[in-house]
This record gives sequence, C-alpha cells and structure tokens, in this order.
Amino acid sequence: MRSAAKWLRRPLAHDRISAVMGLLLSIALGLVVWIVLWAIGKSGFDAGLIGLAIILIGASLRIITRYLPGRRS
Repeated sequence: MRSAAKWLRRPLAHDRISAVMGLLLSIALGLVVWIVLWAIGKSGFDAGLIGLAIILIGASLRIITRYLPGRRS
C-alpha cells in the first residue's frame, strides 16, 4: 500500500514532457530568430542577444511556473 501511494504522487510522463517542451520551443525560436536576423544583414552579435533574450525568458517562465499556486509538486 505504501508503494501505491508513492506511485500516485509521481507526475505522469506526459506532464514531464510538456514541462520541458516549452523550454525546447523557446530555444528553437531563439535560434531561428538569430539565424534569420543574421541572414538579413543584422549584426550577428545583436541577433544573438535577441535570441538569448528569448531563451532566457522561456527558462525564467519555466522556473516561475513551478512556484505558482495550484501547481502540483
């Protein structure tokens, strides 16, 4: 019975996958923005900073959502 209670508290696999998916999408979007801006003639450094900002915002939102009320731990 003790192991069943522990199993019920464990997050499901799709919950873990969906939690990581937002971070992966922000990384992909940041890289795409960097490549597109660099390709149209913007400075590679400036385009990289914009891409990095998108990635940091995505990572920050991922961290913040853990502490919002109503989230399962």
